[in-house]
Amino acid sequence: MNAPSAGGGTVFAALSDEEKLFSVVLRRSPAGRWSRFGDLPSWRTPGGSPLVVADGREVVAVRSWNGLLQSGKLSAKGAWSTLGETGALPKVDGWETIAQLGEETALVGSRSEVELSSGDGWTRTTSLTPFSLADDVLESADWQPAQVAGTSGMAAVTDEEGNAFVASEQIRPSDVSGVVDESDVTGWFRAAGAKKWKPARGLAGPRTEFLGEASIHDGEWVVTGVDRASFVASDHSYGALWTSRNGVSWKRAKGPFDVDRSSDSWLNGTCVLPGGDLVAVGGVEDPTKGVRPVAFRRGEGGWKRLDIQGLGAGVTGLDSCAGTDDVVLFQGTAAGRDATWSTTDGEEFTSVEIGGTEDNVGTIVSMDQGFAAPAGCTAASRRGPWCGSRPTAWSGAPSTSRSVGPWPPPRSWPTSPASWWGSRVRTVQLWQSWRTSRSCCSSGRRRELAGSTLPVGR
Repeated sequence: MNAPSAGGGTVFAALSDEEKLFSVVLRRSPAGRWSRFGDLPSWRTPGGSPLVVADGREVVAVRSWNGLLQSGKLSAKGAWSTLGETGALPKVDGWETIAQLGEETALVGSRSEVELSSGDGWTRTTSLTPFSLADDVLESADWQPAQVAGTSGMAAVTDEEGNAFVASEQIRPSDVSGVVDESDVTGWFRAAGAKKWKPARGLAGPRTEFLGEASIHDGEWVVTGVDRASFVASDHSYGALWTSRNGVSWKRAKGPFDVDRSSDSWLNGTCVLPGGDLVAVGGVEDPTKGVRPVAFRRGEGGWKRLDIQGLGAGVTGLDSCAGTDDVVLFQGTAAGRDATWSTTDGEEFTSVEIGGTEDNVGTIVSMDQGFAAPAGCTAASRRGPWCGSRPTAWSGAPSTSRSVGPWPPPRSWPTSPASWWGSRVRTVQLWQSWRTSRSCCSSGRRRELAGSTLPVGR
């Protein structure tokens, strides 16, 4: 439900449901009785609750959808009519991934699409479009490799030698009786200097798998995702992880990733602890307590679940982790806001304060000299050209700083998404943390890259 509108003792409010196609407007009379005032049948979008404004005995409704600003009204008797729309349908309304593939910087833009079927049936899919970045100019590009065309999800990673791996999520006809589709994780590998991509083996399984993240740690390629019995959303699902030493032959990791057979769980990211043990982080949906964080560690005896009670109370999942030789940072959500913890052994954790209480910090990445992260900052948290009240351990990089390398997409965009990668980043100030540092933030939301505006869609 969006903010209500009131006038003359009458209150109107739009109510939507994540699974139903259209919203309804409710009316509260001066006597305190609620009733269904009218429907918005032509705005057929699941979960698309508009803003409403009472205009005398009529109600004007406004919403933003796919880059369009749409308006309509309900008459005094609750009859619906559209007033018009402005804007243009964007090709991209977000970024799926960004990666360095050899000498080419590849970006994949995404747009959410809703297709209607008979009755009130609908399907929401993600349409992906490839781009390339050359000489600070963003251009349309061909898929790399061509086989990922039509993918519903993609992740890419390149090692220091220039070897590249691309993972994708492919929806195909299912071999399970009564199920129309299934999703498989697939991959391709290209050696440094080579032109042809080799198909990876060992990723696609007999069930339905969804792609999470692709990464490389100490020469080992890693893919995380989710395993589900079928394409049916209500089926039980849990985290999945694959590893490879050459990028071509992959093995599914065996571990206690199915945390609770009555609750869904997932894996979001991986990193390496000081000492060399691989760690995977994620969450589990508790039917009584909501989302809880979960982490796993691969040691000499295989995969084991980590005791992460040291994170503290109120933690609702872990989104990512990144590490250097002597420290690892976990990122997640605690008490409804972004949170970060540092650890050197995976057993004891120290809370790390980053920015202000309402700032949104993107995915922290490790680099040769420490860590770096993008962020979106509220006006209340700004301190001159920085955001955050205590940027003591992290240093603010000037807006003409060199980039730290191929930049992954932030785990959550506070505003319209934009790419913050470039040979010279002129649009956003980055906070950088060296090996002895413990907190970070960044500011700025303009979407220019080395003087050229990126077509980010909205």
